[in-house]
Amino acid sequence: MNNNHGVSLVETLIYVAILSLIISGLFSFSLTISANRNKAYAVQEVQSNIRSMVTAVKADMRAATAVTSPTAGNTGPTLILDMGTNPDITYSVVDNVFYRTAGVGDPVAISTSRSAISGLIFKNLATTNDRDNIELIAVITYADGSSRDFSYSQNLQTTFSTKK
Repeated sequence: MNNNHGVSLVETLIYVAILSLIISGLFSFSLTISANRNKAYAVQEVQSNIRSMVTAVKADMRAATAVTSPTAGNTGPTLILDMGTNPDITYSVVDNVFYRTAGVGDPVAISTSRSAISGLIFKNLATTNDRDNIELIAVITYADGSSRDFSYSQNLQTTFSTKK
């Protein structure tokens, strides 16, 4: 009797084929998880910058006595708020970063450099002798375009009012 206890070549090939299918499936799954994590990071970064921008402008608009620029019915890339006895507050974008400047002081970045702010427009929706209503329109894009996984952009359109 011939008693072979070894593994045949066909059995080895089948084992290798099954193992390679399992490994390639796990690799594909891990790439998908990584891509989704990267996308979620980009979304979180953009939304965090939007939240910071909206919170800062909203607080200053409520404390402002009037809007100096843009005037009623006009638009502009800069928002200047008359804060009464305090220094005026200016909001603008420089090098794709949203800044807040109090009086003649140094500008303070409200958004991070990881998000690019573009197309910023402030529109004063008020009519003459009416309470100032400012519409803010901008596009916020995640700035690290090194990978398709990190690409994310969001349009922002919101309004703020003075308490006047």
